[in-house]
Amino acid sequence: MGFMSSAGRALLAVGAAFGLGWSGAASEPISVDDLSRLPMIESLSLSPDGKKLVALIASRGEKSESPALSVWDLDNPSKAPVITEAGGNVEFMFAEALKGGKVLVYARSPYTGETYGCIESSGGVGRTYQEKLLFTGYDLKKFDDPFAIRGTLRGRSDATRRCLELASRGSVLTNLLTLDPEHVIVQELDTTSFRVDYKRYNLATGATSLLFSDSAQQSADFLDPRDGQVWTRSSTQSSGGSYRVDVQVRDAQSGGFSVHQPLTALFEERRTVVVVGRDEATGKFYVITDQFSDKTRAYFYDPASRAYDPEPLFAHNDFSVTGVLLGSHGSDFNRLLGFVYLADIPRVYWLDEELGGLAASVETAFPGMDVAITDFNEDRSRILVSVSRSDRPTRYFLLRDKAQLVPLGEAAPWIDTGKTSAAELVHYEARDGLRIPALLTPPSGWSRGDAPAKAVVLPHGGPWARDFARWDDWVQFFTSRGFVVLQPQYRGSTGWGHELWLAGDAEWGQKMQDDKDDGAMWLASQGYADPERMIIFGYSYGGPAAVPATARGGGPLKAAAAGAGVADLSRLSSAWSENRQQRLYQGRTVRGLNPIQNAGANPIPLLIFHGDRDVRVPISHSRSFFNRARSRQPTTFVEIKDMPHSFPWKASWRREVLGGIEKFLETDCRL
Repeated sequence: MGFMSSAGRALLAVGAAFGLGWSGAASEPISVDDLSRLPMIESLSLSPDGKKLVALIASRGEKSESPALSVWDLDNPSKAPVITEAGGNVEFMFAEALKGGKVLVYARSPYTGETYGCIESSGGVGRTYQEKLLFTGYDLKKFDDPFAIRGTLRGRSDATRRCLELASRGSVLTNLLTLDPEHVIVQELDTTSFRVDYKRYNLATGATSLLFSDSAQQSADFLDPRDGQVWTRSSTQSSGGSYRVDVQVRDAQSGGFSVHQPLTALFEERRTVVVVGRDEATGKFYVITDQFSDKTRAYFYDPASRAYDPEPLFAHNDFSVTGVLLGSHGSDFNRLLGFVYLADIPRVYWLDEELGGLAASVETAFPGMDVAITDFNEDRSRILVSVSRSDRPTRYFLLRDKAQLVPLGEAAPWIDTGKTSAAELVHYEARDGLRIPALLTPPSGWSRGDAPAKAVVLPHGGPWARDFARWDDWVQFFTSRGFVVLQPQYRGSTGWGHELWLAGDAEWGQKMQDDKDDGAMWLASQGYADPERMIIFGYSYGGPAAVPATARGGGPLKAAAAGAGVADLSRLSSAWSENRQQRLYQGRTVRGLNPIQNAGANPIPLLIFHGDRDVRVPISHSRSFFNRARSRQPTTFVEIKDMPHSFPWKASWRREVLGGIEKFLETDCRL
């Protein structure tokens, strides 16, 4: 798995030119403006033939509020890229180069009006965003909506039509039909039956042909990447007052489907069983599952014998395996290239010697950095590479002819990396003995033996989610201001094993909150933090994780900042009241201490911020909690105009959030 020495020298020269040494402590923090600016370049992808590069860029530099779409001709590197801005109120969010000279674009625009209860709000007049998937050519001149509703909807009201326009109606399965030069498979909600249809879509003409439809009884799971045919589908069955998911597998000879018991799982057990690929030579399926272990592993499942192979294909003692990498080009189609597992970041165990060798050589050029191969063309003469670390904004390169590493751009070249700090994965013990993983980022310039620092406990959203040790504006905001940051992967987090995930059930504000408090006390016991200067900050679920610090007595945290958090658990759980299956799967887990009923129990300073176009967690949650808490504790409420719940955020929203936190730290916390 070596690499040509001349190429290695060339790569090392590139790495040295960027300077990766430690530059000492920062005298001034990274400014709010620098942390809020739109990335200079992001969302990069190559066309399948490697001739085009597509990305989103900040076309107006530090004044950019929304990204522009850009296409480079890699055969003519001196030629200026084609660039277009969305215009009006439309904002580009994501882009991907496709075959057939097409680009897939994800865009959104603000909407104010009747929501009919068809999106995440409860109905009535709302402020939200309408999202669309669009196709355009590499010239970026014409944008087509493949899921637009055209003509009248027979038997449907105007309200239903508008509801369908607001809701997300379709998606493009870009990992399928990779050998077909003209077609992709789209997944679309049928406006008549409200079933999900799978269609073959011609990128040149827009013509579609129906492949199959999901029904109320069953839905497609794994589709063959060669032709799109369904290999596995699932159905939900009632089972003794509960529900189970039966997985049906298609017989290669007869084409009929039958239930395979080894792949079946009960809802409440929440075992992972995901078919992620099929080996064409043996007919076996690649399955990611935790049926036999706490962490997910990769197995071969033989549909002929209806049994898993005795040993996993790939397993990691400490981390969950989440996927297999299969070739998508003619020369390597469906060949197993490697496995993906979740450590401090998603990491690849390469089986393909050439790709593994290339990745290792780039790592040699950038010691200590995280290197990822994100895209490549048929003969691998053009490979898209990202180089990053938790204290370094991502840089992008094109590896040409497996030897020349060409810089493409950096997400935030204005960041002074002498003021940043790197995260490390640690573990601490909760009060009941459960082992909690966490990311620890010390203050910029701080070393073991220095005086204990101020501390921020920063829980992630979700809560069925997890953190990764990547560049994080919020983390670097705090560390450059002298705080140590702990990101606890508290019980209820996913990606760390089945036990930790289920341990959070019905423990909102209780044991889930203990994990954050125990993390803060661990910081103090290890000499990282001053126990009198510790706060909590969180967004989304991190909001209701921050609020309980003020809603239950005692605890080590001296202030709290909560963004877009659920303040009333009863309102959240009622969203699943009409869906028994969803109640069993997730709704039953949302129980515990209800913040709004305990506002002010611990009257520490509190900052609440929320966007007024948030429909995932309506702003009424924060307004209600503010009205309840402000007479009982020092409370500040910042309402941010036009900001939705989900990222990406405009630069102005980032400035307002970070600016509000900075003011809160200076005036209310006085740390």
